Amino acid sequence: MVLGSKKIVFTAVLLAMSIALAAQQTPADKQQPSEQEQMIQRLYEAQASGNDSAFYAAHQAFMSYQEQRQDWATYYRSWMNRVIYEVNNKRFHRAYAEIHRLADDAKARHQEQYLYLANMSLGFLFNGRNQPELGEKYFWRALRGLDAKKDPVAVFNAYLSLAQSLSFKQPAEAMACLDSLPKQMLQNPMYESGVLGYRCIIANKLDDRDAFYRYFASYDSIRQHQPAQFNAANLEQVMVCHHLMQKDYQGALAWCDSIEVPLTATELRINVYEKMGNWQQAFRATEFRDSLMLVDERASLEQRIIDMSHDIDMYQAEQEKAESRVRSCSSLASWPWPSLACSWVCSSIAVRRTAGSRSSSCSCRRLAAARRPARPSVEPLWAPCRRNSSRPSTCCEAMPASSTTRTSC
Repeated sequence: MVLGSKKIVFTAVLLAMSIALAAQQTPADKQQPSEQEQMIQRLYEAQASGNDSAFYAAHQAFMSYQEQRQDWATYYRSWMNRVIYEVNNKRFHRAYAEIHRLADDAKARHQEQYLYLANMSLGFLFNGRNQPELGEKYFWRALRGLDAKKDPVAVFNAYLSLAQSLSFKQPAEAMACLDSLPKQMLQNPMYESGVLGYRCIIANKLDDRDAFYRYFASYDSIRQHQPAQFNAANLEQVMVCHHLMQKDYQGALAWCDSIEVPLTATELRINVYEKMGNWQQAFRATEFRDSLMLVDERASLEQRIIDMSHDIDMYQAEQEKAESRVRSCSSLASWPWPSLACSWVCSSIAVRRTAGSRSSSCSCRRLAAARRPARPSVEPLWAPCRRNSSRPSTCCEAMPASSTTRTSC
């Protein structure tokens, strides 16, 4: 049995359901769902619809809600759902970027115990790129250190994902891997029916009729008697396998027509035509499948180019901002700041010295004047002659001796 891309969708649905397992189960008599349950329902519906805008909005709202509550287990598990969504839509470049962001965020918050989800996300990425051997490697890495008693949800998801990788080329090992699932998880009909459906698909690939009918009986019983708790993620594939086991090829082809994913429906038709021995139709279906794969690869490449172009634009914008800052700093550095500073310092020193010298000279003059002896008073040349009773005086006595002009009184 050729398994198509819907295998990842199946696992994604189970992983999304595991988110709710971390919260308390809703009582049967509860009429209104809680806020978290409403957000989970919107997330499921958006993921199933394939509407990117609706999914991103619902996913961001749910992540913000869990971040506020600091429920990191649900927070990072939901982040992994974002990776799966990108892988299902062949946007591997975006998925890889989200894995890096998840790992960096867990390290920054010191929540390293959730780094196993980054390894699981890498496993989904490689499975989506048809590299199951690498996917198996990272799922095994995720299982290291996980304890089924402490975190049964994590172990459940890891083993289920590992079984998906092994089912490509080692279906017997994949079936054995499902036997390692935590038993307490399978007590919930929703999870049990999902795993039983997957067992039916692998049993058909192994052509093990007894195992198929045993698993299908339990699977169909939940479907008939507990429809509200039935996991219908892989119902079409299981029913195709059921009709093939009964050699009802027309019924199998009718169920193939009900599958909405063209690539998965075509791969199942190839299997039906091969069982019928209609090699001509099988060849045509194979050609159609190859063309669909080329379309998917081209669309994936175009999306990757768009994402890379966006990254380049962002990088160039940041580079232009950095260059602008460098130019601003260079223009400021081109000013003669050292010369101006030196001139200012020198002028300040000169002003201070001038003021100091003036003050100093004034002080010195005052000090010299204070130390100089007092001079005798000298009569002015024009002073009147003094009269003396002892002898008569003349005006000539007051004249300098060097005077050449003599006048008599």
